[in-house]
Amino acid sequence: MQGVTLLGLPTDSNSSYLRGAAEGPGAIRKALRSGASNLTAENGVDIGAYGILVDAGDLELTETPADVDRITSAISRERERGHRVPSLGGDHSVTFPTSRDVGDVTATVAAKLVKELAGRMAEED
Repeated sequence: MQGVTLLGLPTDSNSSYLRGAAEGPGAIRKALRSGASNLTAENGVDIGAYGILVDAGDLELTETPADVDRITSAISRERERGHRVPSLGGDHSVTFPTSRDVGDVTATVAAKLVKELAGRMAEED
């Protein structure tokens, strides 16, 4: 089974209005471990079982532009290990570095779809 690595991104330095996203990782972890929830997925898999769910803690961020590469590197390392990496917390500025390497896959899939559609359109003519 593919592992899941939780990665906290405690930053809200780029929040355009209110602060608070930096507190997200701790609040989410608290909710995950509360008595009101459990770690069993809807398909019955206990993601709390040893080895499936790994909490990598919070990434040490510097609130500088260097954080983009720091976040990308941390997520890429876990994906190379075959893990899915949901990030916890963070303001809107973490969207790019958390999905940066997904763009390569998306572009490849999109190119294949365009090529296939072009082929189908040529067949119809």
